Formats: sequence, structure tokens, C-alpha cells
Amino acid sequence: DSATFSPRRPTPPSRDERQPQSSEAMLDPWGVFNEFRPLLHSAGADTEKLARPMRVESNSSLMRSLRVLDQTPVPETLKVGLLYVGKGQTTEHEILSNLCGSGLYIEFLKKMGEFVALEDCHDTKRNYTGGLDCITGADGQYAIKWEDPLNIMVFHVATLIGQVHEGNSEGVVLTRKRHIGNDSVHVVFSDNPAAYDMVTIAGEFNFVSIVIYPLDELGDFYRVEVKLKHGLKSFGPVVPNSSKVVSKQALADTVRVTIIHATVAIAEIKEAGREGGSRPTLTNREERLRQLTRIQERYAS
Repeated sequence: DSATFSPRRPTPPSRDERQPQSSEAMLDPWGVFNEFRPLLHSAGADTEKLARPMRVESNSSLMRSLRVLDQTPVPETLKVGLLYVGKGQTTEHEILSNLCGSGLYIEFLKKMGEFVALEDCHDTKRNYTGGLDCITGADGQYAIKWEDPLNIMVFHVATLIGQVHEGNSEGVVLTRKRHIGNDSVHVVFSDNPAAYDMVTIAGEFNFVSIVIYPLDELGDFYRVEVKLKHGLKSFGPVVPNSSKVVSKQALADTVRVTIIHATVAIAEIKEAGREGGSRPTLTNREERLRQLTRIQERYAS
């Protein structure tokens, strides 16, 4: 039975079997600048001025500005909670206590991204981990990570988080709640056909829950439902407060795109709620451009 619980966790690929990380590509800075010239123009930047090399005087203030620039990644970084709900499970404690899940759940995890060993991610400036501990092992051994040229997405997978051994189940539940309770978007793979209540995992930060229900034992089709807090504007590809039937081939892409669109909608409502009224939401690339322009204005001679 594909929904039968197993006391074992999914076995990620061994270190030798994992696909090697791509090495840093050598890029022509001028080519990159020309590629993004339309974006700079649309942002009101003086592209001709930016194209000329700048002479700057080194000082402590400039070094601080450059450190802030280095800490702002080029891709967008997203951390997402990922939960498994077994048959008959309805409470937070039941869901956060799961050590594993069904076979279809495991297949879903493999399609959502690559298993990465947290012990290999000590340099958090180069390896975004979504706040997962990479030194002590307290947050488990593996995370799931997906990236493209514009986004880095790390999943806080409840069944992977925490060091599970006899007598520490409550501590593991608290560790999982600490991470997932602070995620704005939750992905819920549910083998319970009953409707999932997005307030099951208590917390004020969860704005969107993307709930996935298998429609057959082979996992050929799934029903994907999006639930959201009041006040969030509509987005796609799955319209909030409705559901969509998706094939197994399209499931992972559908969920990831929905996560990205949900993140943008959440960022906009957060900005609007800050003191001073509504402000445009800056992507990481726009923020880096803003910082570079400020450095030019302050330090270029």
C-alpha cells in the first residue's frame, strides 16, 4: 500500500551519486552589462555613466557598502515549508511528528529539487540554506534545494528536519515548528482526503498553503488547492481558494511556479503594511542596482 508509513526516512543519493555542483562560469562583464541595459534604462539609471569605469577612494565607509552589496544575492532566495499529512492526521503534533510518508510523497520530494547535504553548506554566503543549521546537525542531514538563473528555493521538509532518536520526539517537533512556523508559504502533501485547514500549523507568518492530494494509487494525477490569508491578491497558475487537477509530469513545475507567484504577492502586502504606506517591492537584482547607484553617487570621483 503506497500510503503505508515506513519508520525509515527516504534515502538521499550518496555523496558520490549526487550530481556535481556546476562550477562558476566565466562571464564577460561587458556582455552581462549589455544584456541588462534595458533593465537599467527602465529603472531610470544613466547607463552611459554606469558603463564607464569608476575611480573610487578606498575607505571604511566604502568597504561597509561593498560588504552589504556582497551579502545581497543576485537570485531571489525563497524558503518554503513542506509537510506530509498521513491518513487520518489532522493535528499539528501528528503532522510534525511524521518521520516519513507514503511512496508517492517520496517521489514528490525527488521531483521538487535536489537533496543537498547540509554538512557541505558551511559557507552560507555561497550556499543559501534557508536558515537550516549546517554545523551541528541539529536540523538534520539533508535539505531539498531547487534553483534556476533567477531563483534559489530551499524547502524546510518536516520529515527531514531534526535528529530523530529515542526520547527526543518533542524536541524534533519544536525544531520543525521553529523553521516551518516562520515560512510564508507551506506546501502540504496530504494522503488524508479531508480538507486541510491552513491554520493547522499555528503561526502568524503563513500566508499561503499549497495542498496536494493524490487522486489515484499510482500517482498519475493530483488535485492542487491553494489556500491563502484574507487580503492577499489573486495569483496563478493555481487560482487561490480553488483547485486544479495536474498530471504527475506537471506537478513539480506547477507547485514551484505557484510558490514564486505567491512569494511576490506576499512581499507586496508586507510592503504595503509597513510604516509610510505602500512602496514598490524590490527584487534582489533591483536592490543591487540601487546599492551600486548609491556607491557611485557617494564614492566615485
